[in-house]
Amino acid sequence: MSSIQLNYVKHNWDPQTAGATLNLSNDLNSGGNYPHDGKFSILKTASTKQYATNEVKGGQTVNLLIKLDRTIPNISLNKAMKVLLNIGANQPIEFLIESGNVL
Repeated sequence: MSSIQLNYVKHNWDPQTAGATLNLSNDLNSGGNYPHDGKFSILKTASTKQYATNEVKGGQTVNLLIKLDRTIPNISLNKAMKVLLNIGANQPIEFLIESGNVL
């Protein structure tokens, strides 16, 4: 996965999370293992181990952890969210998530 866009704001994969176990009890400055602002990581389903690369093989189901950048507007809960996944193909994959739903 090259990038993810949420409501037209691009987020890149964070290599700092490569192979790390997700630990939300520490911040990044003290060794926390979650994405930096404006980046994402990839986790196997039902796991806290993050992928070592941004490559997801066909047929795999994964979770994406996206840390929003503090400089962009908040995503409203009462509006749909447009998601574009750049997977290295000619065209990105596009989703529209309605308020209250998950993908």
